[in-house]
Amino acid sequence: MCRSSGALQRFAKRAFDIIISTTALIVFSPLFLLVSLAIKIESRGPIFVTVTMYGYDQAEFQIFRFRSNACLASGEQESRSTAVGWALHRTGIDRFPVIVNVLLGDISIVGTCLFVARPAMALQRHILQLAPTSRFKPGITGWAQVHRSPDEHIWQKATPRQIQGDNYYMTNWSLCLDAKLIFMTLTSIKSYAVT
Repeated sequence: MCRSSGALQRFAKRAFDIIISTTALIVFSPLFLLVSLAIKIESRGPIFVTVTMYGYDQAEFQIFRFRSNACLASGEQESRSTAVGWALHRTGIDRFPVIVNVLLGDISIVGTCLFVARPAMALQRHILQLAPTSRFKPGITGWAQVHRSPDEHIWQKATPRQIQGDNYYMTNWSLCLDAKLIFMTLTSIKSYAVT
């Protein structure tokens, strides 16, 4: 089962993603409602914002987050964080809506690193050539996430160690490895570090 055929494994991985993301949305729906109300009460503007990412087959998609910054009269975000936004960012709750992206199939629970979020387009393409993430969807967690160092921001930049970790994951991908990485994520404090 750990080293099943590629098609069967991909089907099992997608089914797992759907089950986990659906369950998580149901379980966390009260929290989503409370956070949404807090954001709307504190400041004008949308509840959710999106960040451009590059995922499977280098396809561009929008990842969802709770808004943590204030909005100008024009509706554009400014650099100043709101009090609620600061708390959401420090606890990592602002990233919870990424569960929706799992359900939509943009990303997986376990996958390659989401380091292709913010660099310039040319650098993003260079990173994708170094670590061919087009073979696998990005993941909420993964090998690079659980083996990160304290000074690494997993969603902002690629380091040689992260690229090596992604390549190891893609070479050794199995359902058992996914289960192991999920367990490591849940039991490792550094996996939740917010930078």
